[in-house]
Amino acid sequence: MSKQFNTISEEINEEAKKQAITWQVKALTDKANRELHRPKRPTPKCHFCDAPHYSSECQVVSSKKKAKMVETKHLCQICLNRANHHPASCRVLRQTQQLCHLRKCMKRWDIHHSSLCKEEPATPEEPLENGIEEEMNI
Repeated sequence: MSKQFNTISEEINEEAKKQAITWQVKALTDKANRELHRPKRPTPKCHFCDAPHYSSECQVVSSKKKAKMVETKHLCQICLNRANHHPASCRVLRQTQQLCHLRKCMKRWDIHHSSLCKEEPATPEEPLENGIEEEMNI
């Protein structure tokens, strides 16, 4: 009886392995199929100079002109996209890599895109303000 039990369990294990491999292959082919049929993203268009790059990467327009253009074109100061959303619900607030991280701006709660920063970044010789660190050590 134990021999019969072993052969049945071995058959079940073999069938389970075959099905697992089948499901893995199906998952891979489905993923590849989705990748092939995914629509291509359009090339980005800068809101400032209309060149084919993201607005956040624009090196053509100065930051002062960018700030004026953001106001005239009604762009969001946080994400640089069309301002048809409330700043509190801007997606960039959840993905902070595009935000300005200068201590001067953070201390003033001046939330804006890094390319729109009016402050000069600190040079290596110039020490950063220790206001935030001093407040935390108190």
